[in-house]
Amino acid sequence: MGNTMKLLTLNNKYLTLGLDPCGAQICFFATKDGFDILQRRPHLGEANDESALFPLLPIANRVSHDSYHLNGEHINLPLNLKAGQYLHGDGWVNTWQVKEKSESSATLTLNINHDNGYVYTACFALKLQALSLKLTLTVCHQGSKPRLYGLGLHPYFALDDSATLHFASDGYFPEGAGHMSLPFTTSIPTSEDFNRPRAIPPYFVNQLYHSSSPLYYTRQGRRMCLSSNCPYLMLYHLPQGSFVALEPLMHEIDAVNKPQHPGMVLLQKGQTTSLHVSIELLAS
Repeated sequence: MGNTMKLLTLNNKYLTLGLDPCGAQICFFATKDGFDILQRRPHLGEANDESALFPLLPIANRVSHDSYHLNGEHINLPLNLKAGQYLHGDGWVNTWQVKEKSESSATLTLNINHDNGYVYTACFALKLQALSLKLTLTVCHQGSKPRLYGLGLHPYFALDDSATLHFASDGYFPEGAGHMSLPFTTSIPTSEDFNRPRAIPPYFVNQLYHSSSPLYYTRQGRRMCLSSNCPYLMLYHLPQGSFVALEPLMHEIDAVNKPQHPGMVLLQKGQTTSLHVSIELLAS
């Protein structure tokens, strides 16, 4: 995937944001006085762990065996060439089209036509509004057969030793083999329980929380709030990493292969589903 399009810049009185149509990835999101809310990507290119944020669709995260069964049909999902497996889907590995652009907002679109029945149009809308970034990700299914959809966003918050995280959760899904989730448990280890504000653990973390409450993240004395219409939150952190990824997701990991497909939405032709996320810098 080549990067042939120009970086789009959004600005308002307080905030600035850089958006690359390649992968629909945010490359930086900061205040006008130079505070990075999300990590700053050092250069343009494909979306990866150096990005500030990118969309996850039509299914977030991983899927066991890169496939699932629906109505007697075996549906194979396209593999990510770098990961060698289905990972995060189509949004971050394709170049989006710029539909609308203003000083403080932009709308990107993506048309996908897979031979596995995933035929859809996606829309990613971004708007700076006072001290917040409003994000809406929408897909409209165009295939003749119904398909399961589940959306997410993958923001990478800038991290340093001053950072603390706080969100309510009644339990989590520990990570298992192949980065898949183990069964849900209410027994969260103290160092990974953010029902009280605490620092990000210094070790590798990659697990899903059941949490639909606002998330509060504080760094260098500045408090941020992430809110969404999602009931799940993925926390991903590398040892000695410069980021913590706090990913709002509509569904459980590998939900397409679980009974009742928890959090997934079955779309018929012409039907849509949307994800809404706000990242706000709270006034001090």
